[in-house]
Amino acid sequence: MLRAVITHAYRYVPFYNRKWKQIGIRPDDIKILDDLKKLPVITKDDLLKNYEQFIALNYRRWYDFSKVRTMQTSGYSGTSLEMIFDRRADDYREAEYLRPLLVVGYNPRKLLAYYWYESFERKFYNRLGFMNKIYIPSSLTEETQIDMLRRFNPEYIHYFPSILYSIAKRIKWEGITLNPKLIITSGGVISNKMRNVIEDAFDAPVYDQYRMIELGSIAWECEERRYYHQDADSIILEAIKDNEVISEGERGIAVCTNLTNCIFPLIRYETGDIVAPTSERCSCGRGLPLLKSIDGRKSEIVRLVSGRILTPKMIIDSIADMAGIYKFRFDFKRDNRVTLNLVLFDKEGEDKILKEIENRFTDLFKEKFTIHLRIVDDIPKAGRGKRRLIKVI
Repeated sequence: MLRAVITHAYRYVPFYNRKWKQIGIRPDDIKILDDLKKLPVITKDDLLKNYEQFIALNYRRWYDFSKVRTMQTSGYSGTSLEMIFDRRADDYREAEYLRPLLVVGYNPRKLLAYYWYESFERKFYNRLGFMNKIYIPSSLTEETQIDMLRRFNPEYIHYFPSILYSIAKRIKWEGITLNPKLIITSGGVISNKMRNVIEDAFDAPVYDQYRMIELGSIAWECEERRYYHQDADSIILEAIKDNEVISEGERGIAVCTNLTNCIFPLIRYETGDIVAPTSERCSCGRGLPLLKSIDGRKSEIVRLVSGRILTPKMIIDSIADMAGIYKFRFDFKRDNRVTLNLVLFDKEGEDKILKEIENRFTDLFKEKFTIHLRIVDDIPKAGRGKRRLIKVI
């Protein structure tokens, strides 16, 4: 599949044809998987600046564009992009979506509450009662979304972890009971304490998935929840650092090649996410390659004055389990300065919460820092309904 998509891209996709000719690479030069690193990494900026050059010329000539599926990226990184998928690639995405759900006990004849920014197309199997989704607009307030969950009482919920965390905090605070069998998260980093908060509020296990609009499913947790199983039959994932593939035990930036979307192929696409591959084996017995962790966006890494690195998971976990906090966002600036924006349930406990936060940040930084605490009425959503929890300014 890799050889086929590379040959196709060289023949029909102007961007790759031009780029690879400039460095003297032809499809025949990619003989083994390790040869993939001969090709240049592409970024979202490349897609935005050369959008039309990524659409395959043979599809322009004969493909019925009324059958094209388009999806808008979240814009979380600041710019949104419309991705194009041919019908085959779109069908493959649906199959990829079903697999990890079945692995963790999903019954495709039961309702799944699916949060998204727009209503989704109903497929023929939906009309037959298979994989039916309840559409919950991600633009709604958490309070309205909770009302919808109470009304439909779905057995399964799939949502962004940044918002599901706030929903969990609210239903716990108000004593609301919801009884899903399991929860799926994707579209953002989920820290250990965020997961604990969500599981405690819903009394249901959380299974995280690594997905992107541009690429579809990349990796997912099985019933063991120790690793992420890579979708190696449709995505080739490399973890790189300083343009080199990392060694075992290191963390790198995920670079992915999609093997199924020929109308708009992505070859060595930098996702911007920090991952840690491992050669360990999962006790579930599946043979797919594994990721040990997904630690958040490269753009949300904080480098302290001392040179020490704080990952998004470390930062979020510093306060994620604190009672009384409804929503939060960290704004990091240079020289160890941070503004923490907080939405509290009860302002009478404000002084106690602020003192606890200062103590926790002392443990997190382990060096001199300046923190400014802002109590706000709300923290707006961004990126198609996600909430940014960390900003590095």
